[in-house]
Amino acid sequence: MRCERRQAGFAHITYAEWDRLDYLTYVSYQITGWVPETALAGIERRHFFLISTADPTPEHWEVHEDDHHFRLFWAPPASSPEVGSIQGGWLTRLPEEIRH
Repeated sequence: MRCERRQAGFAHITYAEWDRLDYLTYVSYQITGWVPETALAGIERRHFFLISTADPTPEHWEVHEDDHHFRLFWAPPASSPEVGSIQGGWLTRLPEEIRH
């Protein structure tokens, strides 16, 4: 969805479905209309990566992206910090030898 504009507690939104198979730039369905702003939900995108390296790496490093400041660090799966409920479930999908 894309918010076109907001006015008096309402949002003018456009929802489009893209053809993801044959024509990646073709919209197969689209609707635009007004909805109460209270009906809108926020989006949070989170990512979980499993990466290993034999090369020396820093204990932590910083990344600045889109006006956000991130402090990243390595953590073994067996002693990883608490993550959100959905991402935490991903750890159970790792092979047993990696989890411990």
